[in-house]
Amino acid sequence: GYRLAHLEHKIAVYLAGGASLIVVVDPPKRRVTLHDRECVRVLSDEDVLEHAALPGFRLSLADLFSALDRPR
Repeated sequence: GYRLAHLEHKIAVYLAGGASLIVVVDPPKRRVTLHDRECVRVLSDEDVLEHAALPGFRLSLADLFSALDRPR
């Protein structure tokens, strides 16, 4: 739909403008998508977010998404 097309356009603009990594977080699907100039990688909550553009950074997606399971 419109929102997806708008998001894809924004990602393309940021990459064309020199961004080395775009991270899109989709909490309802418990998914993180990494966009760089070479590829698109989809991570699920069993994965760890790591990328050369973020040296030394590691984030367990299970830990990130566990906040969704806590009572409010």
